[in-house]
Amino acid sequence: MLWEYLVRSIDEMSYMYMGKQKNAAEVAAAIGSLEEYVENENAREPLEYFKNPGYVPDMKISSPSARRNYNIMRFQFDSPVYTRHRANNIVHGRYYERHGRPDLPMVILLHGWRMESYLLFDRYCRLLVRDGINCAMPDLPYHMNRTPRDSFAGEHTFKEDAIHTMETMRQSLFDVMSVANWAKKKKGARLVGVMGVSFGGLLSGLMACVEPLVDFAVLVCPASDLGEIFKTSRLGRLFEKENPRAARLITKYKDTLAGMSLPNLKPLLPPERIFIAHGIYDAMVPEEVTENLWHSWDKPVLKRYPHGHLSIILLNPQLESDLKEWLKSVYNLPPASELR
Repeated sequence: MLWEYLVRSIDEMSYMYMGKQKNAAEVAAAIGSLEEYVENENAREPLEYFKNPGYVPDMKISSPSARRNYNIMRFQFDSPVYTRHRANNIVHGRYYERHGRPDLPMVILLHGWRMESYLLFDRYCRLLVRDGINCAMPDLPYHMNRTPRDSFAGEHTFKEDAIHTMETMRQSLFDVMSVANWAKKKKGARLVGVMGVSFGGLLSGLMACVEPLVDFAVLVCPASDLGEIFKTSRLGRLFEKENPRAARLITKYKDTLAGMSLPNLKPLLPPERIFIAHGIYDAMVPEEVTENLWHSWDKPVLKRYPHGHLSIILLNPQLESDLKEWLKSVYNLPPASELR
């Protein structure tokens, strides 16, 4: 009981912090109606809308920091998607590589919504690279180094303008695909996987459904059904408070959100190449959302932990142990493309 109170309190504190953040100036609405955009961009077909643009970035690597058996470096490249915010058009990140082994399997680690620091995720990158898996951690659009001036991390991810939100989702995936292209083409990585937490878990799930380059996927507390989460969780109530028209818009654009809902999509990967972690006391992603995903995806590996949305990665050595064992089973598998 005391532990449950503690982990729920951590989630509660994150809500309080998020609620105190100030709104930035409104982003101008995209030109044209949502219906026209969906039609012109073929957005009803995720495999087409999120199709890999084939961009292999000219990655600029800097500030190498040597450890006993791996290096930590910073990278940056131009996003394949141009936006009105200059800071958002350059992808920054960290790259962890074993000495002399660029060809090792690589995980692309995706942080959650409104994350402002690498602190929670740097530890996982170090654990992965020590176990023989290189790791790239890109800043997602409108986060970290890509946060526009006079706004806070993630504020421009979800806006009342549905077209802007869809474009941000597509930019997020295109940036991750660019890292995957670089890993395969420039580094010769034998396998490329994605691992994401919360919003990053949603993006990892989308990658597993639309990107043939992905060989395995880890989804930690994935926000797999945004429409349901916005409707039933405190996260949704906070979003509605910050965006007064959100409730009406979410109802109006429920079909659009459904197109990005993971239970409505089918992964390109077999169930044994997907690992899902859920926090029993998660106050942001309801249990029924994760259960629905699990059943819809033919019951991949699902681990449940007595944790909340944040403590599951902050205070959970069991997840680290389970991931380590599961990744061992994936490490020597052939690329997923050879199975198709």
